[in-house]
Amino acid sequence: MAFFFYTSWNLTENLRSQLIKRLATLLIFSSFFFYNLSACNVICRVNLNLSIGNNGYSVVTPGLLLVDNDCDPLDFRVELWDSYNVNHGDTVMCHHIGQTLSAKVIRISDNNYCTTQITIYDNLSPLISCSDTTLNCGNDISPLALGYPSVMDNCTNLTSADLSFVDIPTNYSCGFVDNGDTLNALIERRWTAVDSVGNQGTCIQWIRLKKSYLSDVQMPPNLDDTQLPAIDCQSDPTDLSLTGFPNINGLPLNAGNFCDLAADYSDQQLNICGAGYLILRTWTLADWCTGDLETHVQFIKVADTLAPIFTCPQDITVSTLVNSCHATVNLPTTTATDDCSAVIINPVWQFGTGFGPFNNVPLGTYPVTYSATDACGNVSTCQIFVTVADQIPPQVICKQFLQVSMGFNGEAYLPAASLDAGTYDNCILDELLISRDGINFSNNLLLTCQDIPNSPLV
Repeated sequence: MAFFFYTSWNLTENLRSQLIKRLATLLIFSSFFFYNLSACNVICRVNLNLSIGNNGYSVVTPGLLLVDNDCDPLDFRVELWDSYNVNHGDTVMCHHIGQTLSAKVIRISDNNYCTTQITIYDNLSPLISCSDTTLNCGNDISPLALGYPSVMDNCTNLTSADLSFVDIPTNYSCGFVDNGDTLNALIERRWTAVDSVGNQGTCIQWIRLKKSYLSDVQMPPNLDDTQLPAIDCQSDPTDLSLTGFPNINGLPLNAGNFCDLAADYSDQQLNICGAGYLILRTWTLADWCTGDLETHVQFIKVADTLAPIFTCPQDITVSTLVNSCHATVNLPTTTATDDCSAVIINPVWQFGTGFGPFNNVPLGTYPVTYSATDACGNVSTCQIFVTVADQIPPQVICKQFLQVSMGFNGEAYLPAASLDAGTYDNCILDELLISRDGINFSNNLLLTCQDIPNSPLV
């Protein structure tokens, strides 16, 4: 570095002396400054690993990257570049985990720099906070009842669904007392949370189970259509999930609840109707530790509560008899099914009950109601219609020979009735008609002289 200055020899000796001293001081200071810059070797460490911090980010400082401790970090800045040549400043975030970034340390004064590679990791485990609890045995100890630990992680958004646990129970003998409580068991619940890169955090929740007594047990309700509805006869009364079990706070009393309480039952059956019956279920409860016993009778009615199922017959039409304007009707049969009992099917209409035969049923359309009744009085019904119709054609009897005289005008009318020789019908004859061709009918047939050679009566 060169310094240029100009001075005049006309200055006084004193002024020249002061100016020379000040220039000397400036030269000494400049030499010291540039000596310090040259003492800092801008050299980067090689291939660093960096973990994301607690807050989900980490700032990369010059001091982390420079080898030479004589370098002042304040004289430098850091730039981080990814594989797409994007500058991320000096801060790495959670989304950089698993990436290798190029780090550039630049001296601010002269832009002298060095580079290295930084691989980003997450080495921090999730933080879990557990809470201990004490409750009576038989209570629900599931996480849904007791709650889940709180969990936090620097990069993964963890919820209760990301937690798992293992229970390690310790059973105590009868009469074990801890801090004034008689305990049946102590459960060590070990919780684990795993973040997105496999880091694990754990905590232990202690669950103290105090002893419960027979007075704490709730008995199953009666299923008798009074306290609760009866069960259907298709159901299994030995299914305790259906009929109930002695419980504490809704949880069945059994060997898995650490209560030292036991329950068993015996059944007595009384028939009611059809396949229905009443069960007298006698429950016996025992306290293993105190030797206390209690009994309770539960009423379970197994009933046929559903009506039979059947398909209604189709509507029918019945013809009258050949020699009568009435019909003999037999109603169609059908079958029914029932969940428990035998079924009786019975049709009813204005002419009586049952399937028939029903005689002398006149012309008309009549409703018939079918009912299917099981042994316990459950009924299903449906309706059909029966139509009695005259389906017998009239018996036509004609005269064999008939003479017709022509009038003065050469025409004659032949009434249809003049050919009748005793035509009859089982019901009522509406009319007699005559036709030449069997298609076009009328009450009278017009005859002319043209008909004489052909004699239409033959």
